[in-house]
Amino acid sequence: MKLHIDIQNACTEPTPQASELRAWIGAALAGRRDAAEVSVRLVSEREMTQLNRRYRGREGSTNVLSFPAELPGGIDHPLLGDI
Repeated sequence: MKLHIDIQNACTEPTPQASELRAWIGAALAGRRDAAEVSVRLVSEREMTQLNRRYRGREGSTNVLSFPAELPGGIDHPLLGDI
């Protein structure tokens, strides 16, 4: 599988290693996609609270937000979205 993962670590708390994140994403996509591109951003609780309020209209933190790629029709690209 051709897998491109962009990992952005924007927090100071302990986080999984990049190799662990790649392994988890690879396992989740195994047998489902031949190629994929995913962006993962690790954020602080403060930033997650702000994102949760902005995109879901909910107060407080959450463990995961995901944004599927919305590509225009006719574009064939393995971009899945952002996590």
